Amino acid sequence: GQSIMEFALAIPFILVLLIGIIEAAWMMFFFSTVSISSRESARYGAALGVASDGTTVHYQDCAGIRAQARRLGAYVGLSDDDQIRVFFDSGPGTSQSRVCQPNNPISGVSQGQRIIVEVIGLYQPLVNIINIPAITFKSQSSYTIMTDIQISK
Repeated sequence: GQSIMEFALAIPFILVLLIGIIEAAWMMFFFSTVSISSRESARYGAALGVASDGTTVHYQDCAGIRAQARRLGAYVGLSDDDQIRVFFDSGPGTSQSRVCQPNNPISGVSQGQRIIVEVIGLYQPLVNIINIPAITFKSQSSYTIMTDIQISK
């Protein structure tokens, strides 16, 4: 009798603690996934080589850059092009020189410019016991584009 009563008194605290741990882990996973999506998409765009079509270089492949972000962010619902911004500038403190629109290759990007990928994810709690509002996580990553690197012996 007494052990059932103690269990009945303790179980709500144990469940709240367990749900809190799960919610914190989900939030960390969500934040990490948004960050990784941004970083790896920018990395794809700055990498040397051509896209799967065999002719478009990576930094001109707007659809490929966005597809990379969507692929990596699929577990957290990153699927909309409004959640992914891709643009170029000439370095910190400079303005955007080009914006990479969905399904539209970009031109006029030169050696030394930076590709910047911004990914925005809207975190929703798994269990909304205490009415936590949605939280927006934003991650921005940039890489310098090297369009032509000569390696000599």
